[in-house]
Amino acid sequence: MRITRLHLKKLLDSGWQSWSTGYDERNIGRTPICLYPSSPIDRVNAAKILVGTQISKPKKPIKGWCSYYAFGTKIHESLILNQIQALTKHNLTAFEYILLDEGWNTAWGDWLQYDKEKFPSGLKRFANKIKTLGFKPSIWFAPLLVSPKAKIVVSHPDWFVRKNNTFIEGFRMTPFDTYLPFKKYMLDIQNKHVCAYIDQILSWLINECGFNLIKLDFLYANHFAPDRTNEEADRNLRQFLLKTKKKYPNVYILGCGSPMIPAIGAVDGMRIGPDTLTTYVQSIPWFGKYTNQRRFKNVMKNLITRRWTSIFWNTDPDVFMCNDGYGLSHEKLIDFQQHILKLKGNIFLGDDMTKLSEEKIHTYIKPFLK
Repeated sequence: MRITRLHLKKLLDSGWQSWSTGYDERNIGRTPICLYPSSPIDRVNAAKILVGTQISKPKKPIKGWCSYYAFGTKIHESLILNQIQALTKHNLTAFEYILLDEGWNTAWGDWLQYDKEKFPSGLKRFANKIKTLGFKPSIWFAPLLVSPKAKIVVSHPDWFVRKNNTFIEGFRMTPFDTYLPFKKYMLDIQNKHVCAYIDQILSWLINECGFNLIKLDFLYANHFAPDRTNEEADRNLRQFLLKTKKKYPNVYILGCGSPMIPAIGAVDGMRIGPDTLTTYVQSIPWFGKYTNQRRFKNVMKNLITRRWTSIFWNTDPDVFMCNDGYGLSHEKLIDFQQHILKLKGNIFLGDDMTKLSEEKIHTYIKPFLK
């Protein structure tokens, strides 16, 4: 397929990056809150290098299970193996990609150091164990963001985006990031040593450990670097994604939190909306269910309005969840299920599969196998 100016404009009208719900997102209810300063038509002009570009047909959509929503960062070997056992027990082996989300490493940024208490047999051996059980090991990481507590902050301070010798916040989720504990610094993707470091991480995860899918998250980070234009940030990200896809053609590359235009033809799958549920407020009475319902509306909006983007990649609506306690009615779950099916993209489950009843498996999960 050849990219046209209309493709780019329509894509931008749906939101500048993959969590967005629309282009005009400057209010505090959107994430990340800071938007490109230019207008949609300006952004199309800035991306004119893509007009006329030929891209290949996306890979076949995939199915899998993701660890984040049921367990957050509290993952470990036996927990993941229990999920595989439950998938096998319920004849759900078509959900073959087992995605280790946040929590497998010691700190954001120190991606070459996995948590040895959680994975005592080693990440390589554990990934191989997943393969021997008939599934495909998959892993998440945020290549551009670093925890202030990470070792590379001390060992390589020159790798980071800074202004007036101050590290720039890369998380950029709310207007109050300075006062919140989620602070993350951003690696400078224009730095050749940073590029070499990210290449080393990818080589270790793919060539040595044997992961079949890499989920690259928070790819918008360098677009908030104060020393570069939007066009430069787009070009830097696109070069990185194209290089990764070319080097690892047999690995499924899943983008998340990514500016849309530079990822065209450079990823296999793309998240197309916000997280399915707000995991960190689940335990708060009333408020957890309320925020879940609001988040669910945003997810549904993205499923409905972004369906056409499958011409660029496999659309990924995040995870489907049906366990009790989320505040979602049977009717809403069926509606969610049907929209995911109509999307004809990736399908990931997010529940603790060991706690799903046969009835829920039959009603909500089995239809995804048809």
